[in-house]
Amino acid sequence: MLATSGSDGDRRIEISDNGIGVPHAELGRLFSRFYRASTATRRAIPGTGLGLVIARAIVESHGGTILPRELGGAKEPASR
Repeated sequence: MLATSGSDGDRRIEISDNGIGVPHAELGRLFSRFYRASTATRRAIPGTGLGLVIARAIVESHGGTILPRELGGAKEPASR
């Protein structure tokens, strides 16, 4: 799901999905290069652990921030 909002030149973009989530204890490493959440590795879900690192670089290069937001017990990234 994608939602946008904002005022006074600021924009907030929220991106969410209904995926498997990331355990709360692992949030500190969520944007680390090559990090893969235990929920993904346990289920043998393919990936390189670079997606959120690349997303963060893009968002920050435009002067924004990206951060995880808790939703229904799972963690997912949200940017603004």
